[in-house]
Amino acid sequence: QIIIKSSAYLKDLMVNGLTIGFAILLGIGLGAVQLLPTLEFTANSTRQTGLDEDAINFLSLRIQDLPTFVTPFYNFTYEPRSLAQLAQVGWPFDERYSYIGIIPLVLAGISLAFIVRKRQAIIFVLLGTFFLLLSLGNQSPIGILLKLPPLNLFRIPVKFTPFAPLSFA
Repeated sequence: QIIIKSSAYLKDLMVNGLTIGFAILLGIGLGAVQLLPTLEFTANSTRQTGLDEDAINFLSLRIQDLPTFVTPFYNFTYEPRSLAQLAQVGWPFDERYSYIGIIPLVLAGISLAFIVRKRQAIIFVLLGTFFLLLSLGNQSPIGILLKLPPLNLFRIPVKFTPFAPLSFA
């Protein structure tokens, strides 16, 4: 009877392992369509050496823009874009726009009560915090990670911002 139970356990383990392996291979295959051209483009571009200090500082989410998570028109202007305005702001504001919405934030706040019961949900809070800190660039304590591969190949640190609300939600 012990042999029957252990063989059933091994069969389940093998089926689950094959399923997970197939899912990983399928993900790599689907991602290769984008990953391989991106690697080729990066090898032939100026980003081959990664982000430098000036790019990290210039293209990160500013701390003063964090209110855009809850107010969609915070510091937003309908004035026509001009070269002088671009020089004053440093980067087009719409590239740093990160509105999540009030309802998703409220739901994410309510879900914090359930993290106590489901400890594995803490990983999403940690991931959201990690992505938010990465998008802040050198304004955060982990901004140094943007100089290390593969994170140094990302063009703009603020592009990590959308991953924060997805993780929090």
